[in-house]
Amino acid sequence: MDMDPAQETDPCKPFTICGVTRTGSRFRPSDWSCRLAGAYGKVVGNVIRYHPDVQPIHCGGNVGVRVYATDPGVVQSLLAFAMANDLVVENHS
Repeated sequence: MDMDPAQETDPCKPFTICGVTRTGSRFRPSDWSCRLAGAYGKVVGNVIRYHPDVQPIHCGGNVGVRVYATDPGVVQSLLAFAMANDLVVENHS
C-alpha cells in the first residue's frame, strides 16, 4: 500500500522507501539506497555491513530501502528523507 511519508507511521511496522518519486520519476543517483542504508551501517575492513534494520533492496525494477527499525528517531529521519525527495513509501503489515 502506498502511503504519504508525512503520515504517522508505527515504528514497529516495516516499510519500504522506493526509488521512484510520487510523480513516477526514477530517483537519482542510482546508488542512493546504498548510501542511505550505509549511513546506518558500519565499515568492517573494506566492507560495508548494513544494519539489519535498514537494508538496500531492489523493488519493482528500482532500488529502495527496506526499513525494519523500531527506533522512532530512525524512522522519522528516514521518512523525512522520503518526504523531502517526494519518494514513494510502501507500508507493510
